[in-house]
Amino acid sequence: MKRTKNRILSVFLSFCMIVSCMVGISITAGAAGSVSFLDADGTDESCTEYTSVTGSTTAWSTGWYVVDSTTQISQRVTVTGDVHLILCDGKTLTAENGITVEGENNLTIYAQSTAETTRGVLSATSGEN
Repeated sequence: MKRTKNRILSVFLSFCMIVSCMVGISITAGAAGSVSFLDADGTDESCTEYTSVTGSTTAWSTGWYVVDSTTQISQRVTVTGDVHLILCDGKTLTAENGITVEGENNLTIYAQSTAETTRGVLSATSGEN
């Protein structure tokens, strides 16, 4: 009886280990994916290292940012350095209090497509400048 319980427990633990390894692989593959975009000449490019924009992503510094889900940011967004923003098809970024880009700082915005019905949307409004 004790041997049977030990075997069942061993099989169960082995199953759990295999499943946890599969989940880990799946998560890693998703995080290491690339996002396509069109450059200034309309050439297809891709980005593999980026930050997904969320409602709390308000300080953008040098690097790549991706709007991969419809997102609303209630605070003013501040850009520092050379920032690249990719608007994924069908996704909207609403910056309710605007985006500040001053001095030597740059914000370059990219689309995944040029089709008006599918391209991403950026809506930035503010009562200030």
